Amino acid sequence: MKCVLHLLPLLMLTAATAADEGLLVRAGGAEITVEDVRASLETLDARQLTAVREDKTLLEQVVRSFIAQRLVLQQALERKWNEEPEVIARLKRAHDTALTQSFLESVAQPPAHYPDEEDLKAAYAKSQAALLVPRTYRLAQLFVPLEKDATPQAQQQAEEKIHAAAARMPADPKLVEIGWLSESQIQPEIRGRMPVLKPGAVSPPIRLDDGWHILKVLEMREAHTPTLDQVRSRLRAALRSERLRENTEAYLARLLKENPIVLDQTALARVLPGAAH
Repeated sequence: MKCVLHLLPLLMLTAATAADEGLLVRAGGAEITVEDVRASLETLDARQLTAVREDKTLLEQVVRSFIAQRLVLQQALERKWNEEPEVIARLKRAHDTALTQSFLESVAQPPAHYPDEEDLKAAYAKSQAALLVPRTYRLAQLFVPLEKDATPQAQQQAEEKIHAAAARMPADPKLVEIGWLSESQIQPEIRGRMPVLKPGAVSPPIRLDDGWHILKVLEMREAHTPTLDQVRSRLRAALRSERLRENTEAYLARLLKENPIVLDQTALARVLPGAAH
């Protein structure tokens, strides 16, 4: 999500105590409440809001992003950055853009009852291919790192180590789980060396740029299509978003038809900064 800032590792956040009812976090000199964050989340569009509701990790990421923004804002205000002429002009443009976008969303918003159950069923039936979850595999690996420019001695040691591990397969306590991957997500260099992908299958030692790998298939899930109930909220958000886009385009088309734009081509050539007046 674009709103996530890359400032998070720099922040040292102190969690609020139980006595501070409604206080979510103290960060630097700022105190941020649950209501502050809730108000920020309410500005997300329907699809984004659905995503953070369904993914606790994403929710935490968005909240941390909001906290980071508040810290930056606090420093900017302390330095009176908002009083700089260039900043004032940028804020005016941002204000006008946000106001325009907000108004367009209000006039183009689909009715609250859209989509109804029949709309959802029709969209679900139409989206079967897109909703299909491919066959996936739960993989684990044993990894022996090796630099590209490793010495011959280091290369020999790594090779001996990986082949010793291969001799202990299929059981090896040093296997580290990778997670669930579809066949297309497995590196071609690895997939080409794997035997048939099925539970218990183990690859031979595979040399890649970062070192030696041995992979084992722990489990397999067949391809399947989620039920309507499983994708209902996501499907509803997508349909509302698409209808909002269509309504916005229709509104703008009507507006421009009622207010035709006729540009003075001579004046147009003078609008760029530095152009002759």
